[in-house]
Amino acid sequence: MQEMPGSTGVFIASSFRQAHSRTLPAALMALESFGIRRDVHYVIGHKPDPRLGFKNPIFCPSDLRDVVWFANGTIMIIVSQEVVMSANSLTVHWLIGDEAKGLDYDKLSDELFPAIGGSSIYFNDPARYPHLWGIHFFTDMPCSKDGLWLIKKYENEYDPDLCNAIIGMELAKERLKMQPQNSYTRQRIAYLTRTANLLRNKAFYYQERPSTDNIKVIGTDYIKRCERDMPALAFRTSILCKRIDKVEGMFYESFEKKVHTYHATDNSRLNDYKQQKYDCLLDRDIDRNKPIAISFDYGALINWLVAAQVQGNTHKTLKSFFTKNKQRLREVIQDFCEYYEPHPCKTVFYYYDSTALATGYVEVGHSAYDIVHDEFRKHGWFVKDKYLGNPMAHNKKHKIINEGFEGREKLMPMFNADNNEDLIQALLLAELEIGSKGIRKDKSGEKTLESDTTLPLEHRTDGTDAWDTNFLGCLTMPYDDDFIYG
Repeated sequence: MQEMPGSTGVFIASSFRQAHSRTLPAALMALESFGIRRDVHYVIGHKPDPRLGFKNPIFCPSDLRDVVWFANGTIMIIVSQEVVMSANSLTVHWLIGDEAKGLDYDKLSDELFPAIGGSSIYFNDPARYPHLWGIHFFTDMPCSKDGLWLIKKYENEYDPDLCNAIIGMELAKERLKMQPQNSYTRQRIAYLTRTANLLRNKAFYYQERPSTDNIKVIGTDYIKRCERDMPALAFRTSILCKRIDKVEGMFYESFEKKVHTYHATDNSRLNDYKQQKYDCLLDRDIDRNKPIAISFDYGALINWLVAAQVQGNTHKTLKSFFTKNKQRLREVIQDFCEYYEPHPCKTVFYYYDSTALATGYVEVGHSAYDIVHDEFRKHGWFVKDKYLGNPMAHNKKHKIINEGFEGREKLMPMFNADNNEDLIQALLLAELEIGSKGIRKDKSGEKTLESDTTLPLEHRTDGTDAWDTNFLGCLTMPYDDDFIYG
């Protein structure tokens, strides 16, 4: 932004919801810490007040809704991959992608990379503008195959000799700055600056670094809090930047994130990158005149609720919820009721099997079935039962579900990507094993506590079991339209 006044940059996100709720608020807080203040040094979503004296960008888009306009005329356009061709017709001088493991590389290649060719007429000296057409990706360590493109694509493009040469020149400059200044030192500093920039313009830098490398900035207390509060695997990938092994034998082998997920946020309801209430009014994929199909997985360590609707021949997983540690089944139902409080049809179709009928497993003296009915009734919802009997055999379940993902069943499973991040991650990490009765889902990790060597609870198979019940229930026992309004 400072190097190329008036330039056009892009901040790419997987969805506007991600940008509004997570990425941009944190980035703007960082700018504030540098003394760069909103409505003083930059504005968002509108043309700056002429009294601020902002300079004009070289290329000014007609729609400023998702544009950050800086005082020196540089603009940064927030682009979402959920909007097809949202980067079409842009002329881009630089690109930033945060949380890059969630970006779709094919969409980047098809829609955004071709736009990174902003005119060099205004920045035609690479010694002065080394970051012209620069691409910058930042992320924590990918946990699934969908984010591995970052490693596969870029790891081998890093030229350590070239980057070390640039670092050496920067160190030499710093040493010269510490000496008495004369014509020689000034000429030498100018030469090193120009040469380093020329190399930087062609260099590619790739590093996997733990957050502890930045300990002087973030502090040891931050690392200790993260280790205490974060799931073990999340701490390993997000803070320590350690790779995890790829799952080879997938139970959901036909599930493809690119094919079976979608974005459906009503972006017009997102406010100006400020904290807001997130509820079902943001969701465009819900039929507000129909009930919601729900299913659960009940446990001592974690409880899941999956919410879906059948729309035509599509089984849409609208949202999933989980509670763990001290929060249990009642709390996850409360989370559902709070999120769907604006939903006009207060009816749920409750898909459950015989595991819901055991007394005392979830709460002393009550079955999970009793708790579900009691808690929904307290919140003004009507529950219509759909009993599935004993759980389906794993090998049969495996066949039906994967045929569903392949489009060979009556329903095609689809997932709202923004509302099911942990469930999607769990599907990608679910392994299969071959037992005496054939293929089984490997559920061996469900009962172990979180540790440095285990998956976090929300990325184990518990949530996938809740989803299985929902999809198989809607497939084999469709709910009819003569439902009762609560």
